[in-house]
Amino acid sequence: MCGSQYAHETIWLSGLFEWIDRVQTYNRNGFDFMKTLHEYADVHGFIKTDIVRGVGAIVKVGCHEPPCINAGCQDFPCDGASPFNEGLVVTKTRRTVYLLELPQTFSLTEGGSHSPTPAPSICDGEDCTQVPTQEPFEVGGPPTREPIIVDSTRPSEAPTSAVDARMARFNDMAMYLQSKRKAISSKIFKSGLTYTLDGLLFVMKDLATTGLWDDLFFYIGQDDDFDLGLANVAVFFAHAMTRGLATDTCEEINVDHVNGKLPLSNSCGQHGKSYNDEICELSDIGKECLVNPQQSVHAVSDSDLPPMHCSPKEDDPFSGFFDMEQGRIIPNVPFPSDIKRIDTEGW
Repeated sequence: MCGSQYAHETIWLSGLFEWIDRVQTYNRNGFDFMKTLHEYADVHGFIKTDIVRGVGAIVKVGCHEPPCINAGCQDFPCDGASPFNEGLVVTKTRRTVYLLELPQTFSLTEGGSHSPTPAPSICDGEDCTQVPTQEPFEVGGPPTREPIIVDSTRPSEAPTSAVDARMARFNDMAMYLQSKRKAISSKIFKSGLTYTLDGLLFVMKDLATTGLWDDLFFYIGQDDDFDLGLANVAVFFAHAMTRGLATDTCEEINVDHVNGKLPLSNSCGQHGKSYNDEICELSDIGKECLVNPQQSVHAVSDSDLPPMHCSPKEDDPFSGFFDMEQGRIIPNVPFPSDIKRIDTEGW
């Protein structure tokens, strides 16, 4: 995926899909994401960080308050029971909230709820229907409130007016994020090469207007609450900044040291995980891909560290390690990882 010419879009697709499927729909044991998002933004004015901690745990281990009994393992405790370092996510979320100027967007009232604020004008210029663009675009002509007609090659169950409304809302969000392009590019994206605002908007357009099955959409305020949609985008950004955006790569990075060295067999599992043995959460048991011991694959990475790879034992019985001090790979030695792997067989 990362080596594809469409990488700028597909890396966002996987992230937004996971957010829709795992985070936005999460409602277990008293933690309803959408309700908590409303309380975080609309009631508490971005002060209380319960949602930040909860979502961080959901993204990392599958539940909002670890340990997670149904973390996707057969024996408990397991990786899903591990604690979550929430401090970084809290910091990133607060920075993102202020970068997107959410406190200014929300007009807090004495009762704790925000009064409706006018959404950004819907642009009727030619460039507006082509977002994302490679460069920031200038809005041409006066704003209009006429509905945007969306051509579709497949039938839609929703009335055309509903599709138009979602498209109009996306245009609102796209124009707002485009207006923050400079800040987003410099403060959120590290290089602007792997992750781009254009790639995000390209994917967001489809997932916010057409959506997934069962009328699931990436939430940007389709229920006429633009501010709350922007809050969802901010929380998504913040968590992305602690994951792929933090390393400016869409591939996993070798970071799990053993005695000051990086085992190349970390490709098969880091931080106590064994990727070959992982199974889906209880509701999706049996949907795992079968391990292919003959698979040979190398990650695409811009990191200075050696990219992850997998290969059969017959080709690479001892994967070796990366010496951080010397800055080079020491191959063909049985150097065990944290999970005692000395090879990289399986995928």
